[in-house]
Amino acid sequence: MMFCGGALLIFVGCHGLFLVASPAARCTTTTTTLRSTAAAASSSTTSTFQWSHHWYPVMPLSYANDKRPNAFELLGKRLVLWKSNETWSCVADACPHRLAPLSCGSVTKRGALTCRFHGWSFGADGACMEIPNAIDPVDPSLSCAEAFPVREVGGLLWVWPDSKSALAAAAASVALPPSPPTEWVMTTPPVSYESMLENSMDPSHAPFLHEFAKDRMIPMSSVSVGRDDATGFTIFHNGYREANEGMLATRNFVAPSLVDVTYKLPTGKIQHYPVFFTPSNPLETRVIAGLGALSLAKWLPRWCADFLHVLLFTRDALWKFNDQDRLVMMGQDVAQLAEGKTQAAHTGRTTPSDVGVEVFKRWIDRSGKPFAPGTSSSQLANFDETRSRWYVHGRHCPSCQRGLAFIDASRKLFGRLGLLAAAAAAVLVTVGRTYPAVYAIVAALAAYGTSRYADQLQAALFGKQKELWIPQVYRQPA
Repeated sequence: MMFCGGALLIFVGCHGLFLVASPAARCTTTTTTLRSTAAAASSSTTSTFQWSHHWYPVMPLSYANDKRPNAFELLGKRLVLWKSNETWSCVADACPHRLAPLSCGSVTKRGALTCRFHGWSFGADGACMEIPNAIDPVDPSLSCAEAFPVREVGGLLWVWPDSKSALAAAAASVALPPSPPTEWVMTTPPVSYESMLENSMDPSHAPFLHEFAKDRMIPMSSVSVGRDDATGFTIFHNGYREANEGMLATRNFVAPSLVDVTYKLPTGKIQHYPVFFTPSNPLETRVIAGLGALSLAKWLPRWCADFLHVLLFTRDALWKFNDQDRLVMMGQDVAQLAEGKTQAAHTGRTTPSDVGVEVFKRWIDRSGKPFAPGTSSSQLANFDETRSRWYVHGRHCPSCQRGLAFIDASRKLFGRLGLLAAAAAAVLVTVGRTYPAVYAIVAALAAYGTSRYADQLQAALFGKQKELWIPQVYRQPA
């Protein structure tokens, strides 16, 4: 995700947390003291960060389907969420019987998660409630699914990815921004967690990467590091483009996921951009961003809001901006895999705009990385722009799914109306009613043309017409 001159484009790298101290008081470090500032960060006490002992936001509550299982990955673990009566539950996405994915199953009226393969059912705590083919009573202790703590906070579903530390999970708090948005949007770009976080700490790439010819870059003259410890760090800086010259910015990283950015513009306006980066697997990150000003009006009918959402999130300009970031970050991942390690920052040639990236690299070197080495280049995703719109955003987003379903229903409706009008025209010609037959033919052509347009629109938006029927592969309980 990037924030450019106050515009929010939701999809790739991002930003930081609220004012820990007054930016005016902190943003005083100049270029001549940058090396000493970076060196101070590197001298922090070495520590091992327990990645599995933290709460992670895995999806907005609005994205979670309360009628069926919701599959996702977290720290390389395949997990599944479902609504168990009035609460959300999470278990490993593998039935203990034959390791079939429980996310292919269904949710019963009792709130149990049922495996599609042989009908084993599991309760909210992972205990097996029913084995249809068993002769003897079920012993829950011998057939449990691994369960993980879940919370619903701030419009997000959070998961603690360690099934053996429930007490620690109960005592720990989630890392929310000071003023959480009421709506969130989620994407899953095929980019590593480290590359995404680096991008969020590097705002000055925008004029170059995004080709802002009319908005030139200016050097960041004031950069300083505030908090820098095991819980994260804070960066203060001034403007980096002609459009935001004179602003004061705060980028606050709250480990392991939150990057919260505040821009205080010379006009007095304050812009706030909270974004979560949740590591799914070594080469995919869940990006959950606050919608802010892009939220659609509440009074709009849902079908209209969904249709407008689809049109907004499939705009070529938006995806071009997104892909400019993503292609570079995927290239970084390729280079880092080739090196076998994360490449060190060039501290001998530091510019002010590099300080945030350097501090993050040193933080992750001290803390350890979320995934063990071993990812191969064969796991890298292939870039396909038409494929990416669906896989990165549409397949997760209920508004996109409903919007495409509305277009698909319109296509079918006008197709049927065209057939009826054509049949009526044939009957009218047969009985010699020429003028009504002409009107019927025109209506048939118009309906057929509308159906064809809906068909082309559906394919053009996400390029994945067949995805519409995937949720109907398995019939769900009434």
